Amino acid sequence: MSANPYFPVTTDQTNLTDEDWGLPIRTERKFSRTSRLKNLCSTLHRHRKAVVITSIVMSLSILIIVIIAVSSRGHTQRQPTGGEGKWENTAQGLVFYPVPEDKSVVISFTPEDFQKTARHPLVKSLDTVTKGYNSTSQLNELHFTTCNNSYADYNKTCRVPRVIFGDECTSHRNYGYGGAQPCVFLQLNLPDHVTIKPIKQGSALWNQIDPVLKSSPPDPTHIPVTCRGTTDVDNMIIESAEGYGPGKERIMYYPREGLLSYLYRERNTSLEFLKPAVMVQFTSLMSRHMVHITCVAWGQLYTSNGTMIDHKLLTTQFALYADHS
Repeated sequence: MSANPYFPVTTDQTNLTDEDWGLPIRTERKFSRTSRLKNLCSTLHRHRKAVVITSIVMSLSILIIVIIAVSSRGHTQRQPTGGEGKWENTAQGLVFYPVPEDKSVVISFTPEDFQKTARHPLVKSLDTVTKGYNSTSQLNELHFTTCNNSYADYNKTCRVPRVIFGDECTSHRNYGYGGAQPCVFLQLNLPDHVTIKPIKQGSALWNQIDPVLKSSPPDPTHIPVTCRGTTDVDNMIIESAEGYGPGKERIMYYPREGLLSYLYRERNTSLEFLKPAVMVQFTSLMSRHMVHITCVAWGQLYTSNGTMIDHKLLTTQFALYADHS
């Protein structure tokens, strides 16, 4: 009997057909939870330094995000309340300008208003206090003279050129307020017959001086001025945005060296007197976040005979509030 060509085909001599073969046996690798944990621990151990650095960076990032979120969410607490205090013209210390319209210590402004108003009240205030420093007001040689640290005519007024207060802080530029980079004018008031020099070792104020100023020798011709946020929160707000100074500075000083120290000297007090001053520009304000500022003139006072006067730091405090519409 011949073979049936339709029978299932086989490839060997066992006479087994395809249907007689079962599915192949599947083998599985088994891992216990313990071995997985060991492998994870081993991997973390090998990359311990990277893990630590990554954890620190993530923690700091989360902290910064939380702080900014809380600050932004609670921005109403950063708005003027009306109880911040009143502006005053002290007889000894720094005085700030412009004078706010409500005579408070809060310089509150809307940048867009400076594009609509010919002369904003804040601009008028600064124009008034800086008018005497214009070069045209100091031309009379009978009344004015050019002074330095070693020469100052007793019967004449020392010239203080307006140009030292910076090109950015001018009436033509709205003193920076139209661009939300406000300039604040700090003027030093001292009693008659009192002189001032930079703080140096031996002064009762030496231990309070800014560490940055201790690292460099004092300039006898200038009194350094610094402005900082009054609290850590204020400093955080200032530093949360990039500054627009030439070197990304958030706070600019004009002149950079500070106040002219030789202007307060033995002089004829019946004559006109241009007080030493410095213009300070803030370039990193956040909208609707009030920032409290404390400025210090790091100077030691002396009597006319050279005796050191015991006194507190020469300071002023104010707040800035920019409201972008």
